Amino acid sequence: MQQIYKKKNSLSNKDKLTIINLKNSGEKRSRLAEQFNVSQGHFKSQTTLGRKLKKVQCILKQKDLNLRNIKGRIKL
Repeated sequence: MQQIYKKKNSLSNKDKLTIINLKNSGEKRSRLAEQFNVSQGHFKSQTTLGRKLKKVQCILKQKDLNLRNIKGRIKL
């Protein structure tokens, strides 16, 4: 049986849409970069939706890796 759970630090659908719908605004990019602790390069506006989705997936992977590292340190 699969366990379905939501991680505390995972991005909500609203956050994902915010990233996808970003305009090319430096202020917005820097604010989001600080919020999700990634470089501003993640938030440059792209022409295709696919590229934006890939960037969101990269951010989600980074979030998961950070969580795993933190959990590992706590167990030790």
